[in-house]
Amino acid sequence: AFRSCSSLTSINIPGSVTSIGSSAFYGCSSLDEVHISDIAAWCNLSLGNYDSKPLKNATKLFVNDVLVTDLVIPDGVTSIRSRAFKNCKNLTSINIPESVTSIGENAFYDCSNLYLINIAATTPPTLFSTFREEQIIVVPDKATYDAYCADATWGKYHLLQLTYEEAATKAVTLTANEQVSALYTAIGEDNLKFVYDLTIEGTINGADIYIMRNKMTALRKLDLSQARIVSGGGEYYQGNTTQDDVLGARAFHYLDLWQVELPEQLTS
Repeated sequence: AFRSCSSLTSINIPGSVTSIGSSAFYGCSSLDEVHISDIAAWCNLSLGNYDSKPLKNATKLFVNDVLVTDLVIPDGVTSIRSRAFKNCKNLTSINIPESVTSIGENAFYDCSNLYLINIAATTPPTLFSTFREEQIIVVPDKATYDAYCADATWGKYHLLQLTYEEAATKAVTLTANEQVSALYTAIGEDNLKFVYDLTIEGTINGADIYIMRNKMTALRKLDLSQARIVSGGGEYYQGNTTQDDVLGARAFHYLDLWQVELPEQLTS
């Protein structure tokens, strides 16, 4: 239908469309935006082959003219078809309802900014190698967590059991402490491993960097734009310490951070 339309930059696909034929968007090298109005219909869209997919070249998916970043799959959807959201570069998180029983091959492949998958299904859906191992998958309770860990496919991913959303996103104001990490005190030992999105205001030192590196394994987004790095707090890694307004070597080494905003007054 649109094969080799190299000048095509945007397309609107109505919810009434149930399938797209083979190679319909082959050679549409300028296609950048795909607009839809019905996420449920999109999840169930049948594709003839790889080149049927308008998101093969396009990286931006819009729902009712709003760019999709935090995707909510509607309740009642039972299946997310293969390659449904493949190549959505602006996608950062997904909420998958309990009704979903299967997720197709490469449904979220190459979503390079996707870091969080929140899934409500207590029984692990059938999954065909969709996620990357460093992405975080959040499940609602202990029984569900155990079921996913025992599943041959889901068990290889980074799973977190969260019973309340507040544990996952934290915004704290700190005053750097020479003896004990202010970050450790503010969040609490039991919650450190759950935090994936952290915003800090105030001052932090080596003790706080140490906690991030060694205790916050789920951390993916870090906003220090309103914070200041100061000296003190001891070594955070093999002789490395913090200095005033200096982000030292290996400060975030080994952390799987996807997004970082640095302090405004940072000098080096």
